[in-house]
Amino acid sequence: NNFVIDTSQHENSETVPKDSVIRQDPAGGTRVAPESKVTLVVSDGPPVRIMPAVVNKTREEALAALTAAKLLGDASASEYSETVPKGAVIRADHNEGDQLPPGSSVVIVISKGSAFVVVPDVRGMSANAAKSAIEGAELTATITFTSGNIDPNASVISQSPAPGSK
Repeated sequence: NNFVIDTSQHENSETVPKDSVIRQDPAGGTRVAPESKVTLVVSDGPPVRIMPAVVNKTREEALAALTAAKLLGDASASEYSETVPKGAVIRADHNEGDQLPPGSSVVIVISKGSAFVVVPDVRGMSANAAKSAIEGAELTATITFTSGNIDPNASVISQSPAPGSK
């Protein structure tokens, strides 16, 4: 049973392990003459995965794109960003177009939005209403009364920092 074995044909396979035979020609059990050529198609294993574009996409869109590429998304990291909207991807630990083995983990960093808040305009409000508005913006209010007037219903005549500051 001397056959000429040809193993020059390779292809990717999701199911056949690397370096194993995917198929042969002629099929096993076929009667052939001695010295006949038998072609074996050898598995190169699963194809590489191409890292999809995820930057500036929402967390959900990025995770869906990674899943579709048969990659594992890890969205547990987050940080503040002045340029990327809250809930969008700032960056990933692999670049778009990178070739990765199937099942590779990709860490994406999700924006918490700006680390700064906008100072509300409280001029003309009562001291109590101004304090509530400032604290509602997650800031700390310090009220200084002028002329010894300690009336919480007195109107605010100036503020610092200025309205609209970050």
